[in-house]
Amino acid sequence: MTSKLSNCYTPLPPSKKYEINRTNEEYSTSGADSSSSTVSSDARSYRALRQAHFTVSCFSNATGSSLVELGHTKVVCAVNGPHAAASGGMGRGPLEFHSEGKLNCQVSLPPTITQGIMNAGSSTNANQIDEAELSLNLKDAIYASVLDLEKFSKSVIDVHVRVLQDDGGILVAAIIAASLALADAGVECCDLVSACSVCVVPSPANNGDKLVCLVDPTEDEIELGQGYVTVALMPNRKEVTYWDQAGRLQSGITAEAIGICREGCHTMYKLMRQCLKTHSESLQ
Repeated sequence: MTSKLSNCYTPLPPSKKYEINRTNEEYSTSGADSSSSTVSSDARSYRALRQAHFTVSCFSNATGSSLVELGHTKVVCAVNGPHAAASGGMGRGPLEFHSEGKLNCQVSLPPTITQGIMNAGSSTNANQIDEAELSLNLKDAIYASVLDLEKFSKSVIDVHVRVLQDDGGILVAAIIAASLALADAGVECCDLVSACSVCVVPSPANNGDKLVCLVDPTEDEIELGQGYVTVALMPNRKEVTYWDQAGRLQSGITAEAIGICREGCHTMYKLMRQCLKTHSESLQ
């Protein structure tokens, strides 16, 4: 691996209580550059994204790869293929014939999350279920972007995302990482898939009497939230590939959260394109 992870091995400080450290300011993308979105400090505005960093071609032994950091959430993705289904890969069990290409997606959670689940009194199956659900959601989000799987008859494309550190938004980071890695692998796609999430929490400024939307929330903010919305889309095609909502929310606040997610997706999309452009120029 040739890329550097900023603060990757700096453990998060133990949290004594869940906190919301935000200010009520307008959404801003000032300060974004080719590889990162420096749009917030320790005290972010309600509509400020975390510091983001995207890199591609991280692994020499993968067809395509990427590294995505959203604040303290860090994931890496490796894409292998297309390769013949009989050559192995992530599939388990007997080989099945399929006339068109197959897209396999797998998300692996870090051991720290596994240990946390076990300490909470759950079995290891709980972690496996989480990984299976994340893998299925990732496939749902990126599948529509891959063009003409019929061209890869009897072939498989493996997408493996490993979560290195989780501070909220691991599905968003996984979607972005997978889309970048597919592009880096040269897999023909109709568009990049960007993603963003919003957490709905009681407003700290109004003693919880009003609900506010926090874009790109941390784990602390998610724990305090009454609802959580995730959107993935292909901005050029104006097509939503994934939408999910957790929690019961009024239609008005849900519409606001979706709108903020779309804005965040467009910002992430710009950074993804700039990342690929910078990498392409470095190869010339």
